[in-house]
Amino acid sequence: MNLLSNRLNALSESETLAMSQKSAELKAQGIDVINLSVGEPDFFTPDHITSFMYRLIDVDQNDRILDAACGSGAFLVKSMCNMIILKI
Repeated sequence: MNLLSNRLNALSESETLAMSQKSAELKAQGIDVINLSVGEPDFFTPDHITSFMYRLIDVDQNDRILDAACGSGAFLVKSMCNMIILKI
C-alpha cells in the first residue's frame, strides 16, 4: 500500500541536504571544507560578509545569482542593491 501520493514520491532529494552530506563526507576524509550549504535561516548574514562575497564573485550584467542556501536572502539583497547602485 502506497501511503504517499505519486506527486510526493516524485520529489527528488534536497540539493541543500546533498551538499551538506558531501561536505561531511569530505571532512571525514580529512579535507578542509567550508560548508555554506546549511545555516541558520533566522540569522541575517552580516553586511561585511555579503559585501565580501559580492566583491569576490565579481558580478556583471550577464550573471545570474543563485543563493542555494538562501536563508534570510541577505546575499541576494546585497547583490541586487549593488547591481542597482553600479547600474549593472
